[in-house]
Amino acid sequence: MDDETSARTRLEKENSELQSQLQELQEDLDSEKDSRNKAEKARRILNDELEHLRDSLEQSETSTATQQDIRTQREQELAQLKKTLDEEIAAHESSIISLKNKHSKTMAELDQQLESLKKVNMKKKIFGR
Repeated sequence: MDDETSARTRLEKENSELQSQLQELQEDLDSEKDSRNKAEKARRILNDELEHLRDSLEQSETSTATQQDIRTQREQELAQLKKTLDEEIAAHESSIISLKNKHSKTMAELDQQLESLKKVNMKKKIFGR
C-alpha cells in the first residue's frame, strides 16, 4: 500500500511538473508568435516605407548627381534592412518550428504517462487496491 501511495505521489508530482513544463512551452510558443507578428508588422511598415522612398526617388531622378548618390545609398540601406528583417523572420519561424516540435514531443510524453497512469489505476481497480 505504501509503495502504491508513494508511486501515486511520485506520478502526481511528475504529472504536475510536466504540466508546468507544458505551460512554459505554451507561453514560449505564444511569445514566439507575438514576436513573429511584431516582426511581420515591422516588415510591412518597412516595405511601405521602402515603397514610399522609391516613389520619392523616382520623382527626384531629374536632380543632380549628388541626389542620385543619396538615392543609391538609401536603396542599399533599405535592402540591408529588408535582408536583416527577412533573416529575423526566418529565425523566428525556425524557433516556432522548434517549439512546436518540442511541444509535440512533450505532449506525446504526457500522453504516454497518462496512459501509464490509466493502466495503473485500472490495475488497482481490478485487484481491488
